[in-house]
Amino acid sequence: MILDRSMSFDGPNFVPVTTTRDSTDVLDVGSNRDAGSGGGLYLLILSNRAFAGGTSVTIAMQGAPDNGSGGEGTYVTYAQSPAITTANLNAVPGMLFPINLPRQPFGTVIPRFLKLVYTVVGTFTAGALAASLLRNRDDAANYPGAVVMAGV
Repeated sequence: MILDRSMSFDGPNFVPVTTTRDSTDVLDVGSNRDAGSGGGLYLLILSNRAFAGGTSVTIAMQGAPDNGSGGEGTYVTYAQSPAITTANLNAVPGMLFPINLPRQPFGTVIPRFLKLVYTVVGTFTAGALAASLLRNRDDAANYPGAVVMAGV
């Protein structure tokens, strides 16, 4: 996993998420973006595991096309997490919202601008997230061995 500051929505340090807000940064991924087929980009969201006071947070990935003059057009929600409870924010350090980009909803244009929207239920008195796009995921599935050999 390689973290790139230019691909961070919030970070590389943890940024407080105590009330509903947009990500600190909006990513301009360019007008002629092509991440290639099969490779894609992944969204990594890390928790500092210090959330207190609130109930949950929902994270939405939104994208907007160029408005014709190089600015942000109307944002559309491309993906949204379920409500992530305080207990889960404090238990899981990373991969809170593992989605694969760049697929956009049917009938929408490929976005030039990307941002996150954090919708908080309650008011957190503490807690912070760091969010970035990655080229490769930082997780692996561990499976039990399929073959058991005696004496080996």
